[in-house]
Amino acid sequence: MENLASILIVTNDEQSELVEIMFNLGYLPLIRRKMYPALNMIRHKCVDAVLLDFDQMEIDALEFIINVRDINSVIPVVIVDTSIDEKEFLLKQNHVVLIEKNVNQIKTLLKSLLRTKS
Repeated sequence: MENLASILIVTNDEQSELVEIMFNLGYLPLIRRKMYPALNMIRHKCVDAVLLDFDQMEIDALEFIINVRDINSVIPVVIVDTSIDEKEFLLKQNHVVLIEKNVNQIKTLLKSLLRTKS
């Protein structure tokens, strides 16, 4: 793998297109299906960014972001969805990006976020 950046993907679908995209870009996708295991991974493992496949999840995005920020105030969080109720609040949070499920936008955004970390 070329980039070796770890991307935590929170999704119910291990065969998600997002997982395949991360592999193809040379990132190490780490998959968690539920919020608390994902938060534990952020707490105990070096994760470079979090990609929340909100379409696939039955969790509250606001609660997830608040918990992530309690653990790590600067880790980039990308929420993939177009129908989040708390969009305005989430957009005011540091290092949180809302994006539609568009492969090219996700690729470009992650490359940009992870390049600025270096």
